[in-house]
Amino acid sequence: MHNYITKKVLGFKDENIKILDFIEKKENITIKIELKRVDHGCPRCGSITDKVHDYRIRKFKHGNLNGYNLSIKYNRRRYVCKECNKKFPEDNNFIDSYSKISNQLNNLIIKRLTNKHTFKDIAKDTNVSSSTIIRRFDKHFSINKLELPEVISIDEFKKTNQSSKRGKYALAIADPINKKLIDILENRRKFPLNNYLEKVPIKVLNNVKVVIIDMWEPYRDLIYKHFRNANIVIDRFHYIRNIIWWLNDIRIKTMNSFKPNQKGYKLLKKFHKLLIKNPKDIHGIYSYNKWFNKMMSPKSIIDECLELNEKLKEAYKFYDDFQKATSQPFDTKVEALEFIDDFVTRLYASNLDGSINLANMFINWRHEIANSLYLTYKLDNITYRYTNGFIEGVNNYIKTFRRMCYNIRNFERFITRIITTFNQDFLIKA
Repeated sequence: MHNYITKKVLGFKDENIKILDFIEKKENITIKIELKRVDHGCPRCGSITDKVHDYRIRKFKHGNLNGYNLSIKYNRRRYVCKECNKKFPEDNNFIDSYSKISNQLNNLIIKRLTNKHTFKDIAKDTNVSSSTIIRRFDKHFSINKLELPEVISIDEFKKTNQSSKRGKYALAIADPINKKLIDILENRRKFPLNNYLEKVPIKVLNNVKVVIIDMWEPYRDLIYKHFRNANIVIDRFHYIRNIIWWLNDIRIKTMNSFKPNQKGYKLLKKFHKLLIKNPKDIHGIYSYNKWFNKMMSPKSIIDECLELNEKLKEAYKFYDDFQKATSQPFDTKVEALEFIDDFVTRLYASNLDGSINLANMFINWRHEIANSLYLTYKLDNITYRYTNGFIEGVNNYIKTFRRMCYNIRNFERFITRIITTFNQDFLIKA
């Protein structure tokens, strides 16, 4: 009975396995096994024999069991052919030739590699070295290459803390609709990205309808060059951020016009986050505020801040109007372009610091921002705007994973590891 249970726990399915001994020493458990003596066919001449030539001990690792490092000592039998004198080992299904780990442990490692664990963590959990895990990964895993879909997102992420010949930033390409990571390029610079796109068939490039990017000129240049049928959409976060930066600069100048011990300085310093909050999320519900020592609502606090300076009040009006006007997508691109032109005209007419630079940004990216203000897609009967939200999440995952691994020096291995674990879509090589 104990023999049957032990084999079940170890994952051995061969009924011919016999448990000979069980040795426990500190944190290690060694189990001695052997196979029953049976007839074998000679691999050379095919004759049947059960004559034993000798025994040899094979020791291999079998993972962890309740915190114990588990090893197997296999008393391997070698047979000899009575006809041609050929010597050969007996057949088994739990350890391959020349291997130092069992087949069950190898399968467990492959399964763990499909999950979001570092090589070091997997090595620790399975009682093998990190080098063994890396060799298994390189041997068995390959990326299942995806074609470019109709909508793609492009964004860079920091791959290292040091500058190198290939750049500090890598480039990720993703499918934001189906939530898939398509590819990772080692460099975000214009020349490597151009080389990559030149290798993609023209038919595939022409199939792309929308490309979502941030406001980096090389991306736009290459997209217009290679994606002839695509609309460029600027991620909403990036141009809203420019307005927020502009508003914040005016707030800081207003704040610095007061002395640090004055109410105006303290008020603009304490509630700076409230000023850049989306106006649609600001309510007028009153509650007791310790700073004012009276009942206040977020809206009334903002009004107090804006009364301190007319320029700050005017700048906030720009921000408030833009957020409210663009809270819902426009029906056509013409309407979006008219709104941008009107917004730029108002910026030029104002005497606010930095308004000209902000207006020039909108002029430079006029069509791409207009695309983001009116283009939408439907998923499960719900209308969504195109954003880079998904790929920003991908980049956060990549950077977090890189920190967990304390970096992966081989970039090709890094790409394969990220794409296979994130997409859960990969090829297992034999």
